Formats: sequence, structure tokens, C-alpha cells
Amino acid sequence: MALQAEGSTAEDPVLDSSEAQIQLNQSEESGTAGVWDFIRMVFVLAIVVAAIYVLFRFVKKRTMPSASSDDPFLRNVSSISLGLGKSVQIITLIDKAYIVGVSESGVSLIDKIDDRELINAMNLYNDKHADVKKPRSFSEILDIFLPPKKKDTSSGKSVFNGSTEEILEHLENQKLNTEDK
Repeated sequence: MALQAEGSTAEDPVLDSSEAQIQLNQSEESGTAGVWDFIRMVFVLAIVVAAIYVLFRFVKKRTMPSASSDDPFLRNVSSISLGLGKSVQIITLIDKAYIVGVSESGVSLIDKIDDRELINAMNLYNDKHADVKKPRSFSEILDIFLPPKKKDTSSGKSVFNGSTEEILEHLENQKLNTEDK
């Protein structure tokens, strides 16, 4: 074999295999880097969603009154909204009632109700209407407006209930009933 000059274009098999190995390593690194970038992106997205959820729960807790206040002595028996952040409420305390105005700037007493019969009537009305079940999901709302599904009451039995002998007997009875007609 003759020696080749430095500027020759003949390919050296040793260099070709090392260049291929370097290219293979670079492609493997870029593939694993892509996977790690994806995993990091999913992790950061999960953190952002969790932060939004916690913020939403915090804001909801601050703005929504707690419904777990079942104090038998102090009750909010009536409320009407007058605008954004403004309302008039009737609060009863055993045998006394107070009409208060509530706004973002504070709470102010409007009047005091001393009529015992009126206070008892408001408390009674509040007790009756406080136990009304409020729908919590879309399916519960649909259940209010849609009638319940009726079962087949023509024969009193379903083909799918019972043992195999009962099913066969039921089918034979239906066959005889249809042949008689």
C-alpha cells in the first residue's frame, strides 16, 4: 500500500467509525435531553396548576360564607342583595331580630325588631326552607326536571332477573300470550 498525501481524499475507516460514534452519542444526548425537557415541562405545569388551585380555594374561602354555621341562637333568616357587595340582612338572636346593612366598608345596624310573633315566624320559615336540598351537580338538576325511569310493569318480571329456569318459563309464557292474540 502506498502512503497517501495529506490532502488526499481517501477515507480512513478508523475516522469514519469514530465520527459515526460521536454523531450517535450526540443524537442519544439530544433524545434524552428531549425526554428530560418534557418531564420538566410536565412537572412545572403541575406546580402551576396546583398553585392556581390553592389560590382558587383561598379566594373561595374568603368570599363564600361558611354554610357549616348551624348556630341555633344566631341566624341569618333573610337576605337581599342591593348591588355588588351590598346587602340588607335580618339576623335573629333568640327572641330579638336586627336589620343590618352590609357593605364592603362595614356592617351597620338599621333597625331592631321586637315583635316576638314575627321573629318566630321568620325562624320557622327559615327552618323549613333551610333543609331544602340544593342540587350540587348537573345530573341532580336534570333529575329535578326529568321524570324517573319507569320499569316495565306489563308482566312484573324482567327477563334479566332470576335463574335460567325462571327466564325460560317467562319467555314461554310471553310466547303463549302472543300466540293467543
